[in-house]
Amino acid sequence: MSTWYTLSAGDRVDNALVISAFGDETGGLYEWDGHAIARIDGMGTTGLSAAEGRVFRVLWSYRKYSAGAETYEYDDVGVKRYFRTDGIPEPGDIANDGDLVAYVSSELDGVAWVDHNGQLVKQWSASNLADAWHVNSLDLQPEGLYVSAFGRFEESQAWKDSEKAEGFLMSVADGSVAVSGLARPGTFGKADGYWWVCEQGKRRLARFDGEGTFVDAYDGVGVPQGLEVSDDFVFFSEAPDQDTPFDNSVLVILDRASLAEIDRIELPCRGVHTIKLMPQGFMHGVRTGFMTNPFRISEVATTAQILSVHDRTSQQWATGDPVPAEECNVLISASIPNEMPASRELAFDATVLNRANVVLATQHPHPVNLCYRWFDVETGEYAYPHDEYRTALNGLLAPFQEQRLRMIVKTPTDPGEYELRVTLVQENVQWFDDINPMNMCTKVVRIADS
Repeated sequence: MSTWYTLSAGDRVDNALVISAFGDETGGLYEWDGHAIARIDGMGTTGLSAAEGRVFRVLWSYRKYSAGAETYEYDDVGVKRYFRTDGIPEPGDIANDGDLVAYVSSELDGVAWVDHNGQLVKQWSASNLADAWHVNSLDLQPEGLYVSAFGRFEESQAWKDSEKAEGFLMSVADGSVAVSGLARPGTFGKADGYWWVCEQGKRRLARFDGEGTFVDAYDGVGVPQGLEVSDDFVFFSEAPDQDTPFDNSVLVILDRASLAEIDRIELPCRGVHTIKLMPQGFMHGVRTGFMTNPFRISEVATTAQILSVHDRTSQQWATGDPVPAEECNVLISASIPNEMPASRELAFDATVLNRANVVLATQHPHPVNLCYRWFDVETGEYAYPHDEYRTALNGLLAPFQEQRLRMIVKTPTDPGEYELRVTLVQENVQWFDDINPMNMCTKVVRIADS
């Protein structure tokens, strides 16, 4: 089995790592559960912010074709509202600042605050010039809002010709500098009194104490961007350029205490902007998006299939034919107990969300069923093969439609600790979790003497 990473942060244990990406055809939102990565959607995105039961997301807007700041607000059901705010070109990081949403914009060389109706409330500019200081990232701390800047330049984009380490982190409220002498600082944050900074000019992730004194750094390969700090790890990305040996961005995982490199995971995108830990309670709404009405989802899915049948290669109808591997994309949740008695048949609820462009059905010759497998925790070996009960889908499961099913599970005969994996199986074709581990719900269960 490949490595699982625990994504805990303070009192939040059940988290997902959400990655926003922009540019070309690989932009959008990606979700990493500590084991595998899946694409949520393909809308190019820069800033993400989660607080007080709401997630705010701003879409990528290229300077030349800027449509202002286009923002989605999500609750735990799905998209709550969309609003567009003109006059905020190429928005980057965002943060929930009280009743307002703060946007950083290098073109404004500052920050703009917008209410939840999309109305511009106030604006702050460091230089009153377009992209002079290159104010490019923000972070909200209890004492106020901070921004990063490349330097105090007096002309627009003069920073492009400077190789000096003139960057800094600054308080928007009083102009005080928290950290100085930085080489093109990008994403930054503060945790346990330490400032963490992506220094793009030095291709490193640096750590400073609360007084702005350098402590240590991880020297990387690519251009660092995006940053999140958990209880045990530090996550950031390295973007490719002409000097890197990789073509896509790479998720770098460091040990938080020592900054030792633990892992490097190639991402399915080139340009990463934001990396953020989000509670799983937020994730249902983010995954669902606009697909909040089951009747409308079914209508839209059917119409889309009819309109696209001539130019799509994916399966359009529930025929019982093998589902293409690239279309095996589901999200499963289940109420799995921590402990079960041995040699019993138990029932519990599971929910299946179809995130692919095909219709799934329990239909011959290759029916798709909800199923499960037991694995030995110590050896990772498949335990009790060919003894699983199947649960049929409730009719057709259309794209982006969800079904709640009651499944029966037969527990192992021998006591011990087992990993229970709940997934879909297409009979005599494939197990969905073999295609992608994101296609399963898993939990370590203690099997006790019955």
